[in-house]
Amino acid sequence: FMRSFMVCSNFNNVSHNDGSYSPHNCFESNFCPGSIFEKNKANFCDHGFWIGYTQETIVRGNEVKYNNNGISIEHGINNKIIGNTIEGNLYYGIKIWNDLDKIVYQPPQNTLIAYNEIGKTGTFFHLLSATDYGHKGTFQGRFPGAPQGA
Repeated sequence: FMRSFMVCSNFNNVSHNDGSYSPHNCFESNFCPGSIFEKNKANFCDHGFWIGYTQETIVRGNEVKYNNNGISIEHGINNKIIGNTIEGNLYYGIKIWNDLDKIVYQPPQNTLIAYNEIGKTGTFFHLLSATDYGHKGTFQGRFPGAPQGA
């Protein structure tokens, strides 16, 4: 089983980078807990951020625009999505989910989504099989281009 031989690079600080125009994901982190992605540009990709099977990762103060999906976290636990500008993504601004592989991994839980500005995006949030997620801040007036009262 290949995963038992992998060694992760944990607790990284990735800041002030431009990962735009990648043919796949602007930034990707899998199985590596405790990283911080801050003040990066993640534009015009499939996923701005793809964070899978990780814990205690922070995605803060980034520009995430014109991707298919903005910030995607699969099977994440205790992650934080704070103060990002998320705009013009085709499908989802923020996508939190699991692939129903509950034998190996727990469903996503305890995700903090706070003070993000989300606008002109297909669906602002997609929370599938996620438990204990929280949102701080306000939706009213925070979504440019959203229908009245969203």
